[in-house]
Amino acid sequence: MSETLQALEQTISTLSFSEKLWLLERIAQLLRTPHPIELEENWDNALADMAADPDIQAEIAHIDDEFRVAEMDGLNNS
Repeated sequence: MSETLQALEQTISTLSFSEKLWLLERIAQLLRTPHPIELEENWDNALADMAADPDIQAEIAHIDDEFRVAEMDGLNNS
């Protein structure tokens, strides 16, 4: 056990029952809230899954075909 964890345990032992209960509930709430890094990883994985999905690729190709005429509107791509 790390020194930090030991010090934390010692500090917690000095808390009242209601304070310990509040701390426990707060820790549980924090554990239920996704960490920003986890959200980013989940987002990246979801996008990768979507990009590999044949149905989504077909839909993107269909949309690209529909808008191909608009690409010939004379505007530069710069």
